[in-house]
Amino acid sequence: LIYLSADPFLDLNADRFLEQVVHTGALAAGGAYQVSRTIRLPRDIVGDYYVFVVTDPARPSAVRGAVYEGGSETNNSTPSAQPLLIESPPPSDLEVTDIDVAGTLTSGESVTVGFTVSNTADLPSEGSWADAVYLSADSTWDIGDRLIGKVAHNGGLGVGQTYTAELSAMLPPVKEGQYRLLVRTDIFNEVPEGDDEDNNVTASPDPINVSVALLHLGAPLQSTLSPGQVRLFKIVVEQNETLQVSLTTPEAAASNEIFLRYGEVPDGFIFDAVYQNPLQANQVATIPSTRAGTYYVMIRGQSGPVQNAPITLLARTLPFSITNVTPDQGGDSKWVTMTITGARFQSDAIVKLVRPGIEEIEPANYRVIDATRIIATFDFTGRDRALYDVKVINPDGAAAIVPYRYLVERALPIDVTIGLGGPRVLPAGTAGLYGISLQSLTNVDTPYVHFAFGAPELGDNARVFGLPYLTFNSNVRGAPDGQRADVGWASLDSEVNTGGFMLAPGYALDVAAGGYIGMSFSVTTYPGLRAIFDRDFEAYRNALYDARPDLAKQGVLDGGAG
Repeated sequence: LIYLSADPFLDLNADRFLEQVVHTGALAAGGAYQVSRTIRLPRDIVGDYYVFVVTDPARPSAVRGAVYEGGSETNNSTPSAQPLLIESPPPSDLEVTDIDVAGTLTSGESVTVGFTVSNTADLPSEGSWADAVYLSADSTWDIGDRLIGKVAHNGGLGVGQTYTAELSAMLPPVKEGQYRLLVRTDIFNEVPEGDDEDNNVTASPDPINVSVALLHLGAPLQSTLSPGQVRLFKIVVEQNETLQVSLTTPEAAASNEIFLRYGEVPDGFIFDAVYQNPLQANQVATIPSTRAGTYYVMIRGQSGPVQNAPITLLARTLPFSITNVTPDQGGDSKWVTMTITGARFQSDAIVKLVRPGIEEIEPANYRVIDATRIIATFDFTGRDRALYDVKVINPDGAAAIVPYRYLVERALPIDVTIGLGGPRVLPAGTAGLYGISLQSLTNVDTPYVHFAFGAPELGDNARVFGLPYLTFNSNVRGAPDGQRADVGWASLDSEVNTGGFMLAPGYALDVAAGGYIGMSFSVTTYPGLRAIFDRDFEAYRNALYDARPDLAKQGVLDGGAG
């Protein structure tokens, strides 16, 4: 390890780390090896500094390094014989004087930008720096401008000299319109320029038109997609349509994503619709009810085995229809819940199960979630065991029917299963996240299921800083009917310990036929131990207070105690 120190005494917490050099292979008795490194000095370092080299440094979890040296571990760090004088270079003045780019660009496609940088000061610019190209809606750089790419410059720049650089990169996904290119030289402020930093940004003299590829409704579009690549398209639709965009590819091992947003470019955090099957090659995203205008479609290759994998994009508006019923069978008892998916369901649509000319069953309760989903609960007590048509009727009289789609059968006894997933081994000072899945195995709704999960209470380990062996936290939350407004139910701790186990007991209410409930909990071993290794005693104290609130009330560890 190479450090800079203001004195001939090494302090790994205060001195400036510069670089790590890895040595591979043995070193014979009495042997030696030499290392030469060219290291860039930090810009904020000025003055006299000793150069320290630490060989075979001690590891955070041990008192020695990788090489056993007996009692000779104390001479592994040595400073330079004399301090190094570090001076700040004289100020120069870098300025972008010319930008060259084509007049029309396509969002998500390749772009080539050329620019020229000059040193207009009376002193040379020394060292190396980086220039960046941005796409901006105006002529002023701000944090919201989109970075296109960076170009490194090495070797300094003499008085009155210039250099020309070229950047070839993918244009970031932006909505269509007029933009300007901004070039910022020395983006990390590595060259001293005195009071001349304000002219480091230059905008292209003429606006740049950025277009977005149009995705036509009902017309498949053939394209390619690589892992990590982003492509942007636009769709123009009418009011109150159900818009569905699908991505298919023959590369089954790929993982792709789709995002939709009205009037703006979507991303992984802001969108109106998103793919439903993570880590899958083929994806579908649906807007239940559209607004008239332009929707932007962003597709992203998350991972995959090949570059430029062929894909097919298809955008279409769905007619009034039922596409699926889940589950599609239920027992002749109270209660049975089903989810009907489709397109263009209106908010006051009617749901029925029908045997034409024989029987119609209306739900005891149902709710139109949106134009693509209805959740309905039926009472099948005393109903015939038979196949029924599923029917949705909109207020205008239009009906969508799927014949022989739902089976009423003999009710099965209430039964559930519960599964646990998570790491088998937790090293000291680490945390593990565990998932709980409660699955219904019957064909009728289950009114409630009582559950309890957790971890054993092992107490504290007096030999390891008095830390608890482990702590437990879960996401089990809830509130009773008619709750008091002055009680923060969501913040209450669900942990209960009555017999030596830290448990999170509770009730899963109204579990649908064949449905499941997901929960999770975390277990941390020796909370705060990692902070001790890292010498972060504030984090250690906070972790211990979280694990043992009684210590916080007593003020233990405050003021240096403990």
